[in-house]
Amino acid sequence: MNAERLSRGPDGVDKDGVPFEIRESRRTPKYRLQKDVHEELCRRNGYYLFKRGKTITKVDANDVTLLLKKGGWNRDRTYPYKFLSANLVQE
Repeated sequence: MNAERLSRGPDGVDKDGVPFEIRESRRTPKYRLQKDVHEELCRRNGYYLFKRGKTITKVDANDVTLLLKKGGWNRDRTYPYKFLSANLVQE
């Protein structure tokens, strides 16, 4: 993939100028999504690349919003976040 890495916010911008975030699930079947990055991806019509094992799934950020649990963002870290079940994004 031809992409430019960003220093803040989403992980990078693809060749078409669309921002993306790469999330990987290793030990637990869930992905941690940061609120500020998610809002940036939604605002700029970005997408996530979810990696679990050797499988990589591309999902638009606006579609991910529908998969997130309703309610507030967790705040026990220095940044607000929500978990997304890996089972919801696998094809």
